[in-house]
Amino acid sequence: MTKKRSIVKLCIIAALVVIGLVLTFASFIIPTTTTTFNGFFKAINFGYDVNGGYVAMYEPADSSITGYELENNVKKTVSKLNSALGGFGFNITQQNNNVRVEISEVSFRELSSKYNVDVFGLIGAEKGITFSSSSSNELEEGFVSGKHITKCTYSYASQINSDGSDGYVITIEFDEEGKKAFKELTQKIADDSGKLYMYMNGEDASNGGYDMESGVSSLTLTTTTEASARAMTMQLNTLAKPMEFNTLMSGKTSAGLNTSTGFFIGNETTLILFAIAIIFVASVVFTCVRYRILGVMGSVSLLVFTILYTFLLQSIPLVMLDFSGIMGVLVVFALLVASNITAFEKIKKEYAIGKKIPNAVTSGFRKTFLPTLEKYCLLLIASVIFYLVGIAGLKTFAVSLFIGLFVNLFTVYVVTRGLCKIYLPINSSNKKLYNLKREAIKDEV
Repeated sequence: MTKKRSIVKLCIIAALVVIGLVLTFASFIIPTTTTTFNGFFKAINFGYDVNGGYVAMYEPADSSITGYELENNVKKTVSKLNSALGGFGFNITQQNNNVRVEISEVSFRELSSKYNVDVFGLIGAEKGITFSSSSSNELEEGFVSGKHITKCTYSYASQINSDGSDGYVITIEFDEEGKKAFKELTQKIADDSGKLYMYMNGEDASNGGYDMESGVSSLTLTTTTEASARAMTMQLNTLAKPMEFNTLMSGKTSAGLNTSTGFFIGNETTLILFAIAIIFVASVVFTCVRYRILGVMGSVSLLVFTILYTFLLQSIPLVMLDFSGIMGVLVVFALLVASNITAFEKIKKEYAIGKKIPNAVTSGFRKTFLPTLEKYCLLLIASVIFYLVGIAGLKTFAVSLFIGLFVNLFTVYVVTRGLCKIYLPINSSNKKLYNLKREAIKDEV
């Protein structure tokens, strides 16, 4: 690789990093549209203890269900609700045999502006979702309960409306028992020349009933807009629980950080930016002074890591950064700096025993890879254990740590290593530029 090609590559990488930082933290109107793009960072789901938000607790409505059946139904309910609402920013956990639901202030405002749906009311609804041949809201024998619904999804479809326009199809899927019951119900409806009625929390949501074919074991609904399709899907999935729940408490809560840090940092997401900025500045100063050009490459890789990590945190529905999750982010940043330093120290030792700078750089990264991988594998196992058996706070810590460890390995041994190799053709002989020292050796290797 020639010196000129190396300079061109570094300039291209610098431009890409700047673009990545803009996409991560900036907000701007997309050209030729009226849509505002908010950076990856703003799209992260932050927990109620960071920005404030809404919290609710629910208890099983049927007190006759006890023991293993109760525990199993609550566990299934939490799993179903997380699948249905996790993508909207909700964090749903099991506490004994109760269900706890949290959502940040930012996510709640965004949800309310897009969909006119009272999710907290749906979770604590006295009645779930049922399908019946009765138009009087009095369920006859043979009705199908929402507990048999496995999931509801929507998809775009062309020319599905009566006027030939495009729209969206909502598909409701039943388990095997539900398919059999729904098939029997539609057979009865066809025999009686009746209609299928869908009740959501006791209210007729079918607008006078659906005409059904005989013996159909599934149900498909249509709507005109994606917003209405998503809102309906959200309601169906939320009401389709193994059991019903009563609301124990619900309300708005303030951020938990303002009591000790509000006077200095505030109770907004600026805390994480402030902490990361401190780590970044401290690591840049330390590494650039101690390792010079290696430190500069490590600092650029930190920026690349920030872009990739932030993108993953906002794009994975499972992620919600509460205070414990933020601590996981800070640990990941600290591990990245430590991993870079480990590689740089090994490079210094390889040079000190007589290797040329290019060989020392290659050997330094190669010899630290396996030890670093072993440590990260142990941390990955620990994060999985934390997620499986830990309380809600440990789960958010585990998720942010698990994602960050993979990005860390990529950053150190692909980005940092790649940047160093790209720079070597520019100057690979000036040991002062790398802050490398050794006793005089006759022959370098």
